[in-house]
Amino acid sequence: MGGTNVLTAHRAVYTRYTMKILRMLAGVLLATLCLASEEASSFARVKVQDPKGFSGTLDVEAKGQLRKATVKWRGALTNDSDQLIRTASFCVVAKDKGGKIHQPRGQECLIHLWANNWAPGETRPFENEARIVLSNSKERADVSSIEVRAVDIIIGNEATQPGELSDTGLLPINCSSLWASSIRVFADRRFRPLVLDKESLTATFAFEGGETAGWSSSADIKNFTTASTAFFGPSWQSFRVDSASVYFQDQADGHCKPEVKVAFSGLAKPFLANNYQWYVLQSNFNLEGILLRELATAAKTAVATERDKGIAAISTVKLGDQLPAGDIASQLEALAKMFSSGLLTPDEFQQAKKKLLEVK
Repeated sequence: MGGTNVLTAHRAVYTRYTMKILRMLAGVLLATLCLASEEASSFARVKVQDPKGFSGTLDVEAKGQLRKATVKWRGALTNDSDQLIRTASFCVVAKDKGGKIHQPRGQECLIHLWANNWAPGETRPFENEARIVLSNSKERADVSSIEVRAVDIIIGNEATQPGELSDTGLLPINCSSLWASSIRVFADRRFRPLVLDKESLTATFAFEGGETAGWSSSADIKNFTTASTAFFGPSWQSFRVDSASVYFQDQADGHCKPEVKVAFSGLAKPFLANNYQWYVLQSNFNLEGILLRELATAAKTAVATERDKGIAAISTVKLGDQLPAGDIASQLEALAKMFSSGLLTPDEFQQAKKKLLEVK
């Protein structure tokens, strides 16, 4: 009887240990499956043939969960144009198998690629990785297709030199004629008007493009500010454009001088520090330069429009007509002003003057 009790006790102990071992094995198996799911990756490749003059391939791999995905990219692009590219930026858009665009922090671009002083025919490699929060979901990150878009392409005959960029320019047009076009230039860059004062030709804008985070924030900080992104420098977590403003000044020679200011901030933790905080960042005038070049393009369009209107008005003038009022002398003076302000070329000026003096 006593032996039977001992045997029963041994069996109970054996059963408990067996169940404990089975539970441990089940836990190890579950952890292994979770780890395998965590480490499973998705891969996409795109062949780039951009009409702006770039070709090549880019591979993008995403690993882990959407809330903490590790994104790696590797590829090379060639400048197929016959011109030096001073600055080029690309937006890489990624979609999952359902066709939904990944939008980290509300941004359409999964990653950004940058290049400066890019010679004709030169091939540039692009390779890096970053931890990116795609959403708050614990689902596995899925990148099934990607697209590379050329965003800002700045062409120049000579390489950009340090200190060359500025926040001011000089445009061959009076500022009032450029006012409406300038608002559209900023709107196209996702700047929303806060204050528009046409009388003083001053405008202030808020940026509606959101923030960039992780590696993308460091790339933006390096591209648009003078802040350090060195290994032993601050650890950057986020970057944002706070605001922008533009002030136009009419010059004595009929030109317009725009001055553009952009305010930036970055969320960083200094080296060996424990806490993150926001810092005001000094601009390197790269974004201001982009806006000024777009204002110059808008000015050319506005000048051409005013010139065409002026020529159309002159073509209807006969001897004795008033343009804008008075005798032939005042009409010739109006032509001279159009010529001096750049609205008329020398040939157009001579033809208009000859037509004005024709006896009908």
